[in-house]
Amino acid sequence: MMGLFLGIIFCLCVIWAVLSAIKIAIHPQENQNRRNYIIGAFFGLVVLYFVAYIPYTEYNLLTHYIWVNGKLIDKCNSKGAGPSYEFEYYVDGKRYTNCNSAGNIKGIKFPNGIYKVRVSRAMPSIGRIDYEKEVTE
Repeated sequence: MMGLFLGIIFCLCVIWAVLSAIKIAIHPQENQNRRNYIIGAFFGLVVLYFVAYIPYTEYNLLTHYIWVNGKLIDKCNSKGAGPSYEFEYYVDGKRYTNCNSAGNIKGIKFPNGIYKVRVSRAMPSIGRIDYEKEVTE
């Protein structure tokens, strides 16, 4: 909870800084260089996007999710340790694919293994496969 609070405070500070830079870029005083404030506002907006979007997607995935069945279809490259697999899953009839690392989990049925996938309700394109929850039909 403290991390969420600090994240909100940080986002508010970045928003304040960006708005201040935009205000100065629109109406600069004699001793202020407009170009520097425009560049600062641009980079501030980029930082705000990443600071707000990435935690928002992870929050949705961890709190507002559904479980669907996913099928391993191919190997892929992922940032995690161990082998990574591409998988497909369907939400409301639409096909999505993702790539997740298996870590050190053994006995993964590849290809065509079916496992549970945690999918964000708000953003169904974000899904994480759980290699420990194999679906047996």
